[in-house]
Amino acid sequence: MLEFLARFEDRTAAPTDLVLVGANIPDESVDDRMRRVPSDWYVFPPPPTARAFGDRWVAEQRSLALIVPAVVLLRLPVVLERNVLINPLHSKFSGLNYEGPFRIRLDERLTA
Repeated sequence: MLEFLARFEDRTAAPTDLVLVGANIPDESVDDRMRRVPSDWYVFPPPPTARAFGDRWVAEQRSLALIVPAVVLLRLPVVLERNVLINPLHSKFSGLNYEGPFRIRLDERLTA
C-alpha cells in the first residue's frame, strides 16, 4: 500500500475504491532477482535502467512472476520488503487461480 500511495503527490487524490485480488503462483514459476536488479533501482523518479530491466523480463517471458525489492521501504536489517510482479504476457498467466476481489478500506490517516 505504501508503494501505491507514494505515487501521489496529493494523497487525497488517491482512489478509494480499491480492491485486492490474490493469485496462487506455483513456486517454480517465480524468479527471485532481488540481488540482480539495477544498482539504481531505488532512485526516484525511476531511471531508464529500472524500466529496461522490467521490459526485458516481460519480453523474455522466462518466469510468470518476479520478486523485486520494495522501493519505499529500503532493505532494513530486520525487514525485507518486496513486491511480486506478474507477467501478463507469460503463457501461464491465463491459467492462474485468483481469489477475490476483496474491497480494501484505507485508513483515513493514510489519505489525509
